[in-house]
Amino acid sequence: MALSDDGPEPERLEMMSSAHTPRTDSRSRKSAPDWGTQGWFERLATEDSDNPASYFSHGANGYQRHRHKMLVRFLEEEGGITRPGLIVDVGCGTGHLLDATRSALRATSALGTDFVHTVLQEARHRFPACDFAVSALPRCPVSDGMADLVIASEVLYYLSDKERSQATEAIQRTLRPG
Repeated sequence: MALSDDGPEPERLEMMSSAHTPRTDSRSRKSAPDWGTQGWFERLATEDSDNPASYFSHGANGYQRHRHKMLVRFLEEEGGITRPGLIVDVGCGTGHLLDATRSALRATSALGTDFVHTVLQEARHRFPACDFAVSALPRCPVSDGMADLVIASEVLYYLSDKERSQATEAIQRTLRPG
């Protein structure tokens, strides 16, 4: 099963992309990285992750906690997955959703991937029962047919159409048949 909640419809996404053009950072007077790029995420990762306003503060942000709780509840009640072997969360950030899903479904193992090293360090510290690796879509660092569940929450809309198609194909190959 692949789970994605990459909400905005294409028209909205186009508006979002055009609204997030390079801008000047008032603190440094340097051009800020483009929205959705690795540089943009790396910059956000330097913010205080315990601050609820921080981009990567899923554990502190009430909305994100609620959203994760609802996703996990859906998987428990409607997902049809019992005791999965491997759960993969691509774009896992600090690992909160991955660990909550691993725990709720009693998965044998869980792997979170992200391309932001800083957040993966925090994830490793907070959730030692999960494994974490540096990787970025459209690549998925899991062998074909090895995962019982792949989560791609809030990541696919950062990709171009071509990369999104490649990522979806990679996720489908990663999933165990059935």
